[in-house]
Amino acid sequence: MKWLNIVLSVFVLLLAIASATCSYFLFEKRELLVKGWGKMAVSLNNAAKDFDKSSGTETAKMLSTEEISHENYDKLDSNLSKFNDQVRKIVKQRDDLSSAVRNTAGIMEMSNIPEQSSFTALDSYERSVPSVIEHISTVKKRYDDTIDQICATGKQIDAPLDAGALKGSRYRTEYTKLSNRISAMDSKIKSYDAGYRRLAGLTNVKLANSDFEYSAINATTNKLQAGITTIKNDLKTAQSLVGQKDLAIAEIQKTVDLKDKQIAAERIAARKLKEHNNTLLQLLEKEGIPRDIKLWEDGSKDVRRALQGKVIEVDEHFGFIVIDIGSATKVGQQLGPKIAYFSPRITDNAEFMVVRDLDKDDSRYIGRVKLFKLSENNSYAKQIAPAVKAEKIRVGDFVFLPDDAIEAMSSAKTEPAVAK
Repeated sequence: MKWLNIVLSVFVLLLAIASATCSYFLFEKRELLVKGWGKMAVSLNNAAKDFDKSSGTETAKMLSTEEISHENYDKLDSNLSKFNDQVRKIVKQRDDLSSAVRNTAGIMEMSNIPEQSSFTALDSYERSVPSVIEHISTVKKRYDDTIDQICATGKQIDAPLDAGALKGSRYRTEYTKLSNRISAMDSKIKSYDAGYRRLAGLTNVKLANSDFEYSAINATTNKLQAGITTIKNDLKTAQSLVGQKDLAIAEIQKTVDLKDKQIAAERIAARKLKEHNNTLLQLLEKEGIPRDIKLWEDGSKDVRRALQGKVIEVDEHFGFIVIDIGSATKVGQQLGPKIAYFSPRITDNAEFMVVRDLDKDDSRYIGRVKLFKLSENNSYAKQIAPAVKAEKIRVGDFVFLPDDAIEAMSSAKTEPAVAK
């Protein structure tokens, strides 16, 4: 029993020693954990402070070392969620900014734009972002240079522009000033071109489209000046000729004055002739001849319609007839109690119509004949249209010119045949 007590005492002692040893080591471990927790709290607080910089947030105040110390373990989940939210927002902001940078590069027409991951990865963004900035800087410089050149051009063409307005919201208004000025200059150039072309036409200078290029304008002007010089020389020559012509005109004027005197004398004679003509007309009226009667003319249709003759011989052996119409035949026009005679001017190929008993009510058509020989007092003809059945041309039949023959003779306007 004694030994059992000793053993139990020793065992209890050993347990006490072990417990004391474990307590010591646990205390040491706790101290390490508390220190580690404190360092973690400081790191988190410092990270929150870094995140708060220029972010407009105050997460670091809510994540103070006291708030996230081991003594506030119960609040740890709530406090850490605020940090996690901020981290997510910053990551989203990073991704949005990287997308914006990449889209900006695209808008600025950058070639070989880095991938999205190149702007978010920590080991590559420092290389990718400067390349975009460099490209934008180049485009900006080119844009500024272009604006400066546009302003310089506007100044050259008397259209001053405001560079600030070109870069601002009023850029369209400024560009309109330049556009309007260029349009006005273009209209003026076209007007000058048209003037040059008209001047070239007046000076007989041959110009091609290439002569109106800006590079050839001086040469074109020289061509026109040469043409104008030629015209001026021609004008001097013409003025000299005009002077000579003036002298000739003066001589002609003398002749005209002389002719005017002759015309005046002839007018006096014409007036006297008119008075004499009126006297004759009065005498004609006393003789019963109307004053307004129209006289026939030789070879007129009226004379030819009034022409009438007869068959005076029929030669059946040789097949021709003779009519009493010749080149000397006249046709009379009744003028009151007087008769005026006119020549029908028969041609040697004229056609006549043959009619029997023309002076009776039962006159009838016999045929048509065509002259082949014209004498002074008669003509010879052959029949060209067949006679009416059982009828032959005979002596005493009447002959006259049909309308178609009169029209043919009038349209031909041939000279009258000479008697053979």
